[in-house]
Amino acid sequence: MFAYELEGLKRLNIQPIKWGSSYRAKVRGKTGKIVYVSKIVSRLINKRLADPKYRCYNGNHMESHLYEGVEPSDFYNKLENVLSTQTSAFKINIALGYELVSKTDPDDTRYFYPNLANTHVFNNLIAINSKADIQKKVISEIRSMELADKLNYPSSGYKLKAITAFKIFIYHREHSLGDSEAVVPKIIRENKHVINFPKTNNKCVFHCIVWHTFQSTKKDPRRIQAQVKEAFKRYCSFKGIKYSLSL
Repeated sequence: MFAYELEGLKRLNIQPIKWGSSYRAKVRGKTGKIVYVSKIVSRLINKRLADPKYRCYNGNHMESHLYEGVEPSDFYNKLENVLSTQTSAFKINIALGYELVSKTDPDDTRYFYPNLANTHVFNNLIAINSKADIQKKVISEIRSMELADKLNYPSSGYKLKAITAFKIFIYHREHSLGDSEAVVPKIIRENKHVINFPKTNNKCVFHCIVWHTFQSTKKDPRRIQAQVKEAFKRYCSFKGIKYSLSL
Protein backbone atom coordinates (compact mmCIF):
# COMPACT_ATOMS: atom_id res chain seq x y z
CA MET A 1 0.00 0.00 0.00
CA PHE A 2 1.06 3.56 -0.64
CA ALA A 3 1.61 6.05 2.17
CA TYR A 4 -1.48 8.07 1.26
CA GLU A 5 -3.58 4.89 1.34
CA LEU A 6 -2.43 4.17 4.88
CA GLU A 7 -3.27 7.74 5.86
CA GLY A 8 -6.71 7.50 4.28
CA LEU A 9 -7.54 4.17 5.92
CA LYS A 10 -6.72 5.59 9.33
CA ARG A 11 -8.99 8.59 8.69
CA LEU A 12 -11.77 6.09 7.90
CA ASN A 13 -11.02 4.25 11.18
CA ILE A 14 -9.73 1.20 9.30
CA GLN A 15 -6.57 -0.12 10.90
CA PRO A 16 -4.18 -1.69 8.35
CA ILE A 17 -2.25 -4.76 9.50
CA LYS A 18 1.50 -5.14 9.01
CA TRP A 19 2.15 -8.03 6.62
CA GLY A 20 5.81 -8.67 5.81
CA SER A 21 7.20 -5.51 4.27
CA SER A 22 3.74 -4.19 3.33
CA TYR A 23 0.28 -3.73 4.86
CA ARG A 24 -3.11 -5.39 4.47
CA ALA A 25 -6.59 -4.21 5.39
CA LYS A 26 -9.57 -6.36 6.36
CA VAL A 27 -12.64 -5.63 4.17
CA ARG A 28 -15.87 -7.34 3.16
CA GLY A 29 -15.67 -8.80 -0.34
CA LYS A 30 -18.33 -9.06 -3.06
CA THR A 31 -19.60 -12.37 -1.67
CA GLY A 32 -19.96 -10.95 1.83
CA LYS A 33 -16.92 -12.72 3.23
CA ILE A 34 -14.22 -10.88 5.16
CA VAL A 35 -11.04 -10.79 3.08
CA TYR A 36 -7.67 -9.04 3.20
CA VAL A 37 -6.47 -6.65 0.51
CA SER A 38 -2.98 -5.24 0.05
CA LYS A 39 -3.67 -3.09 -3.01
CA ILE A 40 -6.51 -0.61 -3.51
CA VAL A 41 -7.53 -0.48 -7.17
CA SER A 42 -10.88 1.32 -7.03
CA ARG A 43 -10.64 4.88 -8.36
CA LEU A 44 -13.57 5.92 -6.17
CA ILE A 45 -11.92 4.60 -3.01
CA ASN A 46 -8.58 6.10 -3.97
CA LYS A 47 -10.29 9.46 -4.40
CA ARG A 48 -11.75 9.18 -0.90
CA LEU A 49 -8.36 8.22 0.52
CA ALA A 50 -6.48 11.01 -1.25
CA ASP A 51 -5.31 13.81 1.02
CA PRO A 52 -5.48 17.31 -0.55
CA LYS A 53 -2.57 18.35 1.67
CA TYR A 54 -0.36 15.54 0.39
CA ARG A 55 1.51 15.28 -2.91
CA CYS A 56 3.75 12.48 -4.09
CA TYR A 57 6.26 12.22 -6.93
CA ASN A 58 7.59 8.83 -8.07
CA GLY A 59 10.61 8.70 -10.38
CA ASN A 60 12.90 5.90 -11.51
CA HIS A 61 15.56 6.61 -8.91
CA MET A 62 13.88 8.83 -6.34
CA GLU A 63 10.54 9.78 -4.88
CA SER A 64 9.31 12.68 -2.78
CA HIS A 65 6.40 13.09 -0.39
CA LEU A 66 5.12 16.57 0.45
CA TYR A 67 2.82 17.24 3.40
CA GLU A 68 1.43 20.75 3.88
CA GLY A 69 -0.74 22.23 6.60
CA VAL A 70 0.17 19.50 9.08
CA GLU A 71 0.06 19.65 12.85
CA PRO A 72 3.35 19.10 14.70
CA SER A 73 1.82 16.06 16.41
CA ASP A 74 1.27 14.39 13.01
CA PHE A 75 4.85 14.76 11.81
CA TYR A 76 6.32 11.49 13.10
CA ASN A 77 3.25 9.43 12.24
CA LYS A 78 3.23 10.58 8.62
CA LEU A 79 7.00 10.23 8.31
CA GLU A 80 6.92 6.67 9.63
CA ASN A 81 4.01 5.78 7.32
CA VAL A 82 6.07 6.77 4.28
CA LEU A 83 9.27 5.06 5.38
CA SER A 84 7.57 1.83 6.46
CA THR A 85 6.24 1.28 2.92
CA GLN A 86 9.77 1.13 1.46
CA THR A 87 10.89 -2.37 0.47
CA SER A 88 14.44 -1.67 -0.71
CA ALA A 89 17.39 0.17 0.81
CA PHE A 90 17.39 3.93 0.30
CA LYS A 91 18.90 7.24 1.28
CA ILE A 92 16.78 9.97 2.80
CA ASN A 93 16.68 13.60 3.75
CA ILE A 94 13.84 15.82 4.86
CA ALA A 95 13.15 19.49 4.16
CA LEU A 96 10.95 21.65 6.37
CA GLY A 97 8.39 24.28 5.40
CA TYR A 98 7.86 26.97 8.00
CA GLU A 99 6.43 30.41 8.69
CA LEU A 100 8.28 33.24 10.40
CA VAL A 101 6.72 36.27 12.04
CA SER A 102 8.27 39.65 12.79
CA LYS A 103 9.06 40.29 16.44
CA THR A 104 7.67 43.82 16.13
CA ASP A 105 4.85 43.44 13.59
CA PRO A 106 2.54 40.37 13.88
CA ASP A 107 1.19 41.04 10.38
CA ASP A 108 4.65 40.69 8.85
CA THR A 109 5.09 36.99 8.09
CA ARG A 110 7.28 35.01 5.69
CA TYR A 111 6.81 31.47 4.47
CA PHE A 112 9.68 29.20 3.42
CA TYR A 113 8.85 26.27 1.13
CA PRO A 114 10.45 22.86 1.91
CA ASN A 115 13.73 22.90 0.01
CA LEU A 116 16.81 20.74 0.51
CA ALA A 117 19.05 23.66 -0.41
CA ASN A 118 18.28 25.63 2.74
CA THR A 119 15.69 23.88 4.96
CA HIS A 120 17.16 20.37 5.27
CA VAL A 121 17.01 18.40 8.52
CA PHE A 122 20.18 16.35 7.97
CA ASN A 123 23.44 17.80 6.67
CA ASN A 124 23.96 14.68 4.52
CA LEU A 125 21.78 11.94 3.08
CA ILE A 126 21.07 9.18 5.61
CA ALA A 127 21.57 5.62 4.34
CA ILE A 128 18.85 3.17 5.42
CA ASN A 129 19.90 -0.48 5.09
CA SER A 130 17.37 -2.15 7.40
CA LYS A 131 13.99 -1.53 9.01
CA ALA A 132 15.76 -0.90 12.32
CA ASP A 133 17.66 2.01 10.72
CA ILE A 134 14.38 3.90 10.24
CA GLN A 135 13.93 4.30 13.99
CA LYS A 136 17.60 4.52 14.88
CA LYS A 137 18.92 6.84 12.17
CA VAL A 138 15.85 8.93 11.32
CA ILE A 139 13.01 8.99 13.87
CA SER A 140 15.15 8.93 17.03
CA GLU A 141 17.67 11.40 15.59
CA ILE A 142 14.98 13.94 14.69
CA ARG A 143 13.32 13.57 18.11
CA SER A 144 16.63 14.52 19.71
CA MET A 145 16.95 17.67 17.57
CA GLU A 146 15.70 21.17 18.15
CA LEU A 147 14.16 21.67 14.70
CA ALA A 148 13.93 25.44 15.13
CA ASP A 149 17.75 25.51 15.06
CA LYS A 150 17.72 23.89 11.61
CA LEU A 151 15.85 26.80 10.02
CA ASN A 152 17.16 29.87 8.21
CA TYR A 153 16.15 33.32 9.41
CA PRO A 154 16.49 36.39 7.14
CA SER A 155 17.40 38.52 10.17
CA SER A 156 17.30 38.51 13.95
CA GLY A 157 14.04 40.45 13.74
CA TYR A 158 12.05 37.30 12.96
CA LYS A 159 11.05 34.33 15.05
CA LEU A 160 9.45 30.99 14.24
CA LYS A 161 5.66 31.00 14.09
CA ALA A 162 5.13 27.37 13.07
CA ILE A 163 6.55 24.47 11.08
CA THR A 164 3.63 23.69 8.80
CA ALA A 165 5.04 21.44 6.08
CA PHE A 166 7.73 18.93 5.32
CA LYS A 167 8.96 17.10 2.26
CA ILE A 168 10.59 13.66 2.34
CA PHE A 169 13.19 12.92 -0.34
CA ILE A 170 13.92 9.22 -0.88
CA TYR A 171 16.70 8.05 -3.20
CA HIS A 172 16.36 4.38 -4.14
CA ARG A 173 19.10 1.78 -3.93
CA GLU A 174 18.83 -1.59 -5.61
CA HIS A 175 19.12 -4.15 -2.80
CA SER A 176 16.33 -5.09 -0.40
CA LEU A 177 16.22 -3.78 3.15
CA GLY A 178 18.38 -5.99 5.34
CA ASP A 179 20.01 -7.68 2.32
CA SER A 180 23.68 -8.21 3.10
CA GLU A 181 24.28 -9.72 -0.33
CA ALA A 182 24.09 -6.51 -2.31
CA VAL A 183 25.76 -6.74 -5.70
CA VAL A 184 29.23 -5.19 -5.63
CA PRO A 185 30.32 -3.38 -8.84
CA LYS A 186 32.28 -5.60 -11.24
CA ILE A 187 35.39 -3.39 -11.15
CA ILE A 188 35.65 -4.10 -7.40
CA ARG A 189 34.75 -7.80 -7.62
CA GLU A 190 37.50 -8.46 -10.15
CA ASN A 191 40.18 -6.52 -8.29
CA LYS A 192 42.70 -9.12 -7.06
CA HIS A 193 43.55 -6.96 -4.06
CA VAL A 194 39.95 -7.03 -2.75
CA ILE A 195 39.11 -9.92 -0.39
CA ASN A 196 35.46 -11.01 -0.44
CA PHE A 197 34.60 -12.52 2.94
CA PRO A 198 31.61 -14.89 2.48
CA LYS A 199 29.83 -13.98 5.74
CA THR A 200 30.90 -11.34 8.25
CA ASN A 201 27.94 -11.21 10.69
CA ASN A 202 28.42 -7.44 11.02
CA LYS A 203 32.08 -7.92 11.99
CA CYS A 204 33.66 -6.93 8.68
CA VAL A 205 36.19 -4.63 10.40
CA PHE A 206 37.49 -7.52 12.49
CA HIS A 207 37.73 -9.73 9.40
CA CYS A 208 39.94 -7.09 7.79
CA ILE A 209 42.10 -6.74 10.92
CA VAL A 210 42.59 -10.51 11.22
CA TRP A 211 43.34 -10.91 7.52
CA HIS A 212 46.00 -8.21 7.77
CA THR A 213 47.61 -9.49 11.00
CA PHE A 214 47.20 -13.27 10.59
CA GLN A 215 50.65 -14.61 9.73
CA SER A 216 50.11 -17.70 7.61
CA THR A 217 50.90 -18.55 4.01
CA LYS A 218 47.79 -20.75 3.85
CA LYS A 219 45.26 -18.31 5.27
CA ASP A 220 41.83 -18.60 3.68
CA PRO A 221 39.10 -15.89 3.94
CA ARG A 222 36.55 -18.69 4.43
CA ARG A 223 38.38 -20.16 7.42
CA ILE A 224 39.28 -17.35 9.78
CA GLN A 225 36.15 -17.28 11.96
CA ALA A 226 38.01 -18.47 15.07
CA GLN A 227 40.58 -15.69 14.72
CA VAL A 228 37.81 -13.13 14.15
CA LYS A 229 36.03 -14.20 17.36
CA GLU A 230 39.29 -13.92 19.29
CA ALA A 231 39.95 -10.42 17.89
CA PHE A 232 36.43 -9.36 18.85
CA LYS A 233 36.89 -10.70 22.41
CA ARG A 234 40.13 -8.74 22.75
CA TYR A 235 38.33 -5.60 21.59
CA CYS A 236 35.53 -6.13 24.15
CA SER A 237 38.05 -6.57 26.97
CA PHE A 238 39.06 -2.91 26.60
CA LYS A 239 35.52 -1.56 27.06
CA GLY A 240 35.09 0.69 30.09
CA ILE A 241 38.81 1.38 30.44
CA LYS A 242 39.72 5.07 30.54
CA TYR A 243 42.99 6.28 29.07
CA SER A 244 44.95 9.47 29.59
CA LEU A 245 46.80 11.25 26.80
CA SER A 246 49.09 13.08 29.22
CA LEU A 247 52.78 12.10 29.30
